[in-house]
Amino acid sequence: TEADSGEEECRSQPRSISESFLTVKGAALFLPRGNGSSTPRISHRRNKHAGDLQQHLQAMFILLRPEDNIRLAVRLESTYQNRTRYMVVVSTNGRQDTEESIVLGMDFSSNDSSTCTMGL
Repeated sequence: TEADSGEEECRSQPRSISESFLTVKGAALFLPRGNGSSTPRISHRRNKHAGDLQQHLQAMFILLRPEDNIRLAVRLESTYQNRTRYMVVVSTNGRQDTEESIVLGMDFSSNDSSTCTMGL
């Protein structure tokens, strides 16, 4: 399997913007931050969806609140030719400092679209 890890460094909202994630065949798994000061290695192996996935993740972050974190994003098959769909697990710290998660659907109207819509 081809894998790609990278750092998200550009978001339009002011929040902690450094994230490490692993992508495998159209899915992105966000990795917990370590306490070490070393920067994660960036692998440049790409699969056919890797470029789209990074652009789509960026658009997803723009829709979310600053306190929300994406834990998992999986590209789904769509019945429409020019639509890309993702199942996204989003978490946040809730009341009494408990982690709360929700599964969202996010749609892109074309493969190179930088904006998306979201639903439950």
